[in-house]
Amino acid sequence: MKIIDCRTASLQKGRLGASKTIIDQVQSISHKVTEKDLIVNAFQKFLDNRYLFFDGVVLEGSIEPLPPMLVGPTGLWLINISSVSGVYRASGENWEQMDEKSGGYRPARNNPVLVAIEKAGLVTGQLSRLQKKLPPVEPVIFFSAPDAHVELA
Repeated sequence: MKIIDCRTASLQKGRLGASKTIIDQVQSISHKVTEKDLIVNAFQKFLDNRYLFFDGVVLEGSIEPLPPMLVGPTGLWLINISSVSGVYRASGENWEQMDEKSGGYRPARNNPVLVAIEKAGLVTGQLSRLQKKLPPVEPVIFFSAPDAHVELA
């Protein structure tokens, strides 16, 4: 798998990525293992050089970078990383969290399903404006917390 960090590429071209200054870019470098590092390490064990892993892609007209993307023979995958923990239930676009006291489900504040679908729609729209023929963008949610449990209804 080839890794393409678009933030680094934009600095090499003399442009800045999502951050405004080079100091912001340097300060954002972390020496801790992140969720992205876990994903990259897992993918590198199984994927060959036909796959590209893009990080830090910023769409035209936007300042916020997209989640990481994996592009290869199997398609284009937009990988949304979520650090939520607890028990959840997903039914279509509905996202509910289990209430610890009552044991019942209630709508959760943040809905990673809707965020994933929305960001995949943005990428699909950008590719269609560029008239690029690619497979559909598949939104994926990666739960990084070991105590996250999601039931599909």
